[in-house]
Amino acid sequence: MKLRNTLLLVFFVLSGIILGGLIAKLAEGVSWLGWLSYGESVALGMNADGSGALVLDLIIVKIALGVQFKVTVAQIIGIVLSLLGYAAIARKIK
Repeated sequence: MKLRNTLLLVFFVLSGIILGGLIAKLAEGVSWLGWLSYGESVALGMNADGSGALVLDLIIVKIALGVQFKVTVAQIIGIVLSLLGYAAIARKIK
């Protein structure tokens, strides 16, 4: 039961992130919805534009490591709505 609730929560949060990202991408060109696409990037091991990744050179193999997150207003709204949806459904499942 606990595993199912955890998987359901992960599904809802990932759905909120993906749908929020899609909405943000679609809202970029619309003047009155442009605020939904406002966001910031946080990067570890690379510059904000994706260049300068941390490189591990082992002579035979070169591995570039880096992680970048971009959070937009639409994604935050999507996450909040997905958590509310999860809470409503999880209450009914119990």
